[in-house]
Amino acid sequence: MRSKEIKQAIDNLGPWVQRYEMEAQFTTKSKISGDSDGIQQETSILNISCLAIRDTSNIEYTIKYGTTQLCEPDRNEIFSKAIVKFHKEEKNNFSSELKELNDGRSSERISQIIKEYLK
Repeated sequence: MRSKEIKQAIDNLGPWVQRYEMEAQFTTKSKISGDSDGIQQETSILNISCLAIRDTSNIEYTIKYGTTQLCEPDRNEIFSKAIVKFHKEEKNNFSSELKELNDGRSSERISQIIKEYLK
C-alpha cells in the first residue's frame, strides 16, 4: 500500500484509538512484543521487525519465515538482540500460499466453506 492509501484507510476506520493503533502499526519499523501471537503475525505480514520476549511461539511460521525473533526475558539479551535486529530492514520469506492466507479475509473464506457445506 502507498502512504496515501494507508492514510485514507486509517481515516475511514472510525474511533481515534483504532486510527492511532493502525497508524502506529503501519508506520513503525520495529516492535517489541510481550505475549501476543497476533502482533507476531501482523508485523511479519507488514515486514516489521519483531522481537518477541518469550520462550516459545504458537505461530512458528512467523519465526521461521517471518520477521519475528524470540528473546529470553533478560535485560541484557533484550538490548543486545534489539540492537542487532532493529538495525536492518527485514522482509518476510512467506510462500505465495502463506501470503494469500494472511490477507485479512479468512472470515469470508470460512463463511463460504460453511455455506457450501450447508447446501
